[in-house]
Amino acid sequence: MRYKLISKGINPPKVLFNSGTNTVKIFDTVEEANRMKDELNDITLDDVHWEVAPLNAEGNPQE
Repeated sequence: MRYKLISKGINPPKVLFNSGTNTVKIFDTVEEANRMKDELNDITLDDVHWEVAPLNAEGNPQE
């Protein structure tokens, strides 16, 4: 299964994209996704935080 990151704390939630592109950042393992989630959550200064979701989860029109 592949994974993506979804921001929480904003409406509507946003999906993490590859830098400078309109392509969703895809992780091949949950471990990779969790590492990136932890990095992003460590540097976030507002109420937004990131969560791991299966790539086929609802709410991502770019899949």
